[in-house]
Amino acid sequence: MRKQTGLLWLPGMDPNAPLVPADAPPTLEDWFENVYVKQMIATGRSRDRINELRLAIQRWKWWCKSEQRIHHPLLSDVTPRRLSEFREAALGAEIPGEKRVSRPISARSLNKTLGALEQIINAASETLDSLSVIRVKKVAQPRQVDKLVISDSDLSRIFEACEVATWPSCAADGREPVSSPPTLWRFLVAWWTNYGMRTQDLVAFESSQRPICWANVTTSPENPHHDGTLSNEHGWLVYVPDKTERDKPDPLVLPLNATTRHWLDRLADDTPTGRDPARVIAPVPHSGREFYGQWRRILKAADVRPKPKMAIDANGRPRMVERHYKIKHLRCTAATRIEDHAGPLGYPGAGQLVTGHDSDRSPGKTKSNVFGRHYYSAERALIEVLTTLPQPAGFAPDTPPPVDATKNTDRPRLRVVG
Repeated sequence: MRKQTGLLWLPGMDPNAPLVPADAPPTLEDWFENVYVKQMIATGRSRDRINELRLAIQRWKWWCKSEQRIHHPLLSDVTPRRLSEFREAALGAEIPGEKRVSRPISARSLNKTLGALEQIINAASETLDSLSVIRVKKVAQPRQVDKLVISDSDLSRIFEACEVATWPSCAADGREPVSSPPTLWRFLVAWWTNYGMRTQDLVAFESSQRPICWANVTTSPENPHHDGTLSNEHGWLVYVPDKTERDKPDPLVLPLNATTRHWLDRLADDTPTGRDPARVIAPVPHSGREFYGQWRRILKAADVRPKPKMAIDANGRPRMVERHYKIKHLRCTAATRIEDHAGPLGYPGAGQLVTGHDSDRSPGKTKSNVFGRHYYSAERALIEVLTTLPQPAGFAPDTPPPVDATKNTDRPRLRVVG
């Protein structure tokens, strides 16, 4: 028990934190670092989320210093009026971000910062009587990227165009070589098309992300899930999506099929370290610019793009807006292809199960978690759907690439799942 006349030790504060004068109100940063971080760790909040809140505090301190001449803002300085002023001043302004690099702040990023500050103050109000719960209006965000379903013919042309890939030539550490960039990209496209995982669950070009490793796959036919009873000759994929790990902690246990197993084996053969369980399956340098630049080069070689989108201008007249395929479109493509195949087999909803979009996986839902307590009920559906899923031409080892790569007669389906 720490006692010292005239000094204050806040409830929940780290015992090693420096004492402050008893009559000094807590600063936002001190309370966060000495009290709230410990609470977040105890409740299982991720390191990434804690860092997001730290970034919000740094942005708030920047504004307080530049606009309010306040160098060490207090918890009580975060008021609805000041948050509104911050919101109006910050949108589009050059504000220090990650690694203290200044760049214009987007509407989405600003709303995340506002939400983070609200979260901190509302948490502090539970123990400090001088504070109360606050809410502030968020700024309007641009619409999210349109969900597109990539046609099988376009998928085949993209897959074939992976031959032009020259990046990466080495892994994230800059030393481990990658023998065949075309093989790596064909592996990525095939797995995204079959499983629809989020981009950086499979290949991480940011150091904070956690992609799947060789430990996440097994070539043993036996289902690794403790409630699994069926076998699959191609093996299994086991992973927890990084984005939803806190709310959906149960792993996705998905069967490999002939196509995904083939490209997994090809990648292992082309990787000097083979199937080292501790290594990521698709190691790349941490460079989003290079990653997406390579994707655009592949699309250019494939010469594919979706049909232009019709929009209505300010005068009420229709106009056509060009669109381009993005890697995230492979996620809804996978969900839709799986759902179209699963329906006639009598397994509706399989697309959401495979991609991890099933909302019933969240704790507190009334319906059971099929990947947790009731995996048995989904096991047969997953095996029958994924192992018989039709593959675009050229994906499977025994199918040729498209004969005529200049024609696109297979229009994308209209229904989008996921």
